[in-house]
Amino acid sequence: MSFACVRTCIAAVIALLLAGCASVSVKIPVRHSAGIDVGNIKRIAVIDFRDASMAPGSGMKVATTLMSMLLDEGYYQVVERDRMRQILGEQKLAIEGIVDESDAVEIGKMLGVGALIFGEVSGYSVETVRGWENVEEQVGTGKYEMVERKNIFTGKKYKVKEEIMKTVLVRRQYVVKKAGVDINFRMVHVETGEVLAVESIPASYSKKAVSSYEVERLPADQSILSDLTRVVTGKFARKISPYTATEVRALEKGKDKLTKEGVIFAREGLWDRAIERWEDALKASPSNASACYNLGVAYEHEGKLQLAKE
Repeated sequence: MSFACVRTCIAAVIALLLAGCASVSVKIPVRHSAGIDVGNIKRIAVIDFRDASMAPGSGMKVATTLMSMLLDEGYYQVVERDRMRQILGEQKLAIEGIVDESDAVEIGKMLGVGALIFGEVSGYSVETVRGWENVEEQVGTGKYEMVERKNIFTGKKYKVKEEIMKTVLVRRQYVVKKAGVDINFRMVHVETGEVLAVESIPASYSKKAVSSYEVERLPADQSILSDLTRVVTGKFARKISPYTATEVRALEKGKDKLTKEGVIFAREGLWDRAIERWEDALKASPSNASACYNLGVAYEHEGKLQLAKE
């Protein structure tokens, strides 16, 4: 894009902020870089984490969840659990309980990986608390009065008979569920023994239910712990691996036919046709701010980040 086009794109952003009604929103996948630079390592293994106290099996759940997330992103080659068990079983070693870098280096070399991820689950619990509380409620007094009301459609006023209410304190039972997952992660370079990443990441949950309907819909303990585990492992995965996230972008509707057609195609997911329309719009009018801005969004959607920056 030319410098003039860049300036018009900036103008388009300002216009979007000042005139929200002139834009439509679309969701696009955006590729983000890893938060931590781990070099050119591509093949890794995740060993079962040490279990939290009073939570047997929590370390294995953390490891399998992290492995699944890393496999979904597709950046690393992750050694499968069965393969790890086979290799380490031949050496009479387990795939859990690593506590230091020297063990990690030794096992990592056996597995033929560039880096090994291990750690410990320092918190993994759910607490349910039941109790009683006084709450204010409106109750009828048995007495009535005439109250003036207004018809919202006609504006005509009329009177109705309504019961006089009063505020009273009512004894009500409640249930509170609180949960927490806290995981310590370590990623070690197998060749050098260098610690590439050290992270301690917590996540918590708290919900109060005050009616039988709400109590019945409180999630089960294992469901809560699984969700929190995904949150924590997801944060670590995004620190060590590039990842894709869905984000909302605004498209300018524009005033010309080509720009408007491009927006319609983009909303239908036909991004290649949308790009054609906006490119034609820019050829017809290089100062078309809406087409210029939308084209940048489209390039980002298609993963053409350099073109999007330009």
